[in-house]
Amino acid sequence: MVVIFFVVIVGLTKANTRNLTPFTSLGRRGIFSTSTILFFTYVGFNTISTMIEGTRNPEKDIPFGLVNTMSITTPYNEIGTDTIFSAAFSAIGMDWAKYIVAFRA
Repeated sequence: MVVIFFVVIVGLTKANTRNLTPFTSLGRRGIFSTSTILFFTYVGFNTISTMIEGTRNPEKDIPFGLVNTMSITTPYNEIGTDTIFSAAFSAIGMDWAKYIVAFRA
């Protein structure tokens, strides 16, 4: 919990408040389309968790399917070789925070 609070608090010190305005730059249409994407994402992960009952080897098949799906949909060239929070702190010039998060991870 300490590391989670650390990431949130230290990360907020580098937050760019200009990104908050205009908060609804795409208006209601943007809010509803984003809500739709989030809803179907949740439904998709819920479907995966309920599919566990129907798989022959859930300990192997579910992680295999998730990793393959994420490897296809995630832009691999934008992910650092370190942990993602460490890479994010390094990208904003806070190398000292990178080491704290990496140590606790």
